[in-house]
Formats: sequence, structure tokens, C-alpha cells
Amino acid sequence: MNTWNLIFAALGIAMVLEGLPYFITPAGTRRYIRQLAELGNQTLRLLGFLMMVAGLVCERRALPSELAARIDLVTGGAYWI
Repeated sequence: MNTWNLIFAALGIAMVLEGLPYFITPAGTRRYIRQLAELGNQTLRLLGFLMMVAGLVCERRALPSELAARIDLVTGGAYWI
């Protein structure tokens, strides 16, 4: 699998997962968005940061070791999670 195929596969999975709540329960999604709008900036930043870290951990665990090694070579080991 080449890099672009992997990127598009990941993007496709993300779009499906993002679209599920809107399809399954539109009213519940509206309530959730209203609740998010009431949260402060610091809380939203913390939630965003935690989601990014969780996503990186999941992604890193799912990558084949060969691809993870190539990423480490490209980033100089900065992709450490």
C-alpha cells in the first residue's frame, strides 16, 4: 500500500466515523453541539488535545512496524507515541 492510499484510507475512515452521529441521531448531535458551545476555550482545547493524543496512540499502535520505522526515519524519531 503506498502512502497516498494509506492517507486516503485514513481520511475515509475518519469521515465515516464523523458522519455516523449525524446519520444515527441528528437530534442528539444537535444537543451535543449546543453543550460544546457552552464550554470554555480552555476546556475545548484540553478536549482537542486529548483527542489528538488518543488518535496518535491508536494510529501508532495500528501501523505496521516497517511503516513506523520509515516514519521514524523521516521525522528523526519525533513521532514517538
